[in-house]
Amino acid sequence: MTKRIVEASGLSKTGSRIKYTLTQALRAAEQAGQVVVKDHFLWNPDMQIPIVRDRSKLPAAYKKLSLIAPEEIYEAIRQVVAGSISITEEEAIPLVAKLFGFARVTDEMKQALSKEIGQTIRLGIITHQGIDLKA
Repeated sequence: MTKRIVEASGLSKTGSRIKYTLTQALRAAEQAGQVVVKDHFLWNPDMQIPIVRDRSKLPAAYKKLSLIAPEEIYEAIRQVVAGSISITEEEAIPLVAKLFGFARVTDEMKQALSKEIGQTIRLGIITHQGIDLKA
């Protein structure tokens, strides 16, 4: 959040006063119920299901899987699996990446998405039957 606000305001770096001010503003917004903070991510308090967003038009600095909330990744996985009659993890990974606007899947991204698919299974968001994933 800090990086995006600083860049949007045309500043080149973040000083301690700016960080403090933004932290206080975030706390006030959270206490007022205007935002929910969960694991370094900000959420609209009214949102029930995360919106899967295409990041293809973002600058490269923001095109990182690590900048996507786990809940949004779980929803993308669920959508890919639900939209398939039969799909394996290996087939699902590039489709999930495509939903986020990633043109190619690196080995690091493949490993991270594989881990997140495992987590969606553990959370009961999807299941597996043999090698096929099911929603």
